[in-house]
Amino acid sequence: CIHRQERPCTRHTLHCEDCLYLHEDIARPQWMPAGALELGDYVVARYAHNELDDRTTLEVSEVLGSQVEVIDGQARHVVSQLTRWGQRTKVSTSLGLPNTIPLNPEVMRWFGYYLAEGDCDPERCRVRFSLHRQELEAGGIGLDLISTLRQYFNLEPRVQRGKGQGVSVVVHNVVFACLLDRLFGRHARHKTIAADLLRLPDDCLFWLLVGILRGDGCVSKSRAPRLIIRLANARLIEQLAFMMDRLGYHATIDDGRPVKVEFNG
Repeated sequence: CIHRQERPCTRHTLHCEDCLYLHEDIARPQWMPAGALELGDYVVARYAHNELDDRTTLEVSEVLGSQVEVIDGQARHVVSQLTRWGQRTKVSTSLGLPNTIPLNPEVMRWFGYYLAEGDCDPERCRVRFSLHRQELEAGGIGLDLISTLRQYFNLEPRVQRGKGQGVSVVVHNVVFACLLDRLFGRHARHKTIAADLLRLPDDCLFWLLVGILRGDGCVSKSRAPRLIIRLANARLIEQLAFMMDRLGYHATIDDGRPVKVEFNG
């Protein structure tokens, strides 16, 4: 549903009909088609809860399709090669990745780490996280993401020390790089969250948000306590605000400044 308001709602709400502010005359909504909206209008779009996807696992072969072939439960990247007899055959070119990945809190939090700190390059078969050395200490995200890579993706990362305080956590696996490219994109300014993931239940999105906050979030105590996420990707910011609305958090977006998330209660 999309409707017009005279000014934005300033009170936290999950469902627009529950917001008392919207029942005031000055903010009474007007139903209209999306094509009739004008620049400067405020809109409220209710999420269709009957379209939620309650899946508990992610099938790599469903995401990548013909790019992979499932062999003994492993999704392997295959290419077609011409044999010496002029026949084409499929050849596995890399180590595999478990075809079935659980969408549990650890994996969803890891996906959040990738959105905040990671990048991938399928051509180089590489997934990389750029961290500060302190993030590899106890309580940092480095140890958590390394543990998840080993436990749920069956991958062994390498830690590369850079200049100064920089450190990289690197994994070389073409299937993994292609999977992350398809779900989220490659680099910071071009990352988005795949539509199928946005339809996951609230608890999955909560842990995805936790990973993003641990990677790119901070706590501001200058006024009322609030969490702030700083990103250079406008599309991803809009998706995060959408997720927060679903989870019951009030988020505001400042152009040229970070997303501000206020946790009510």
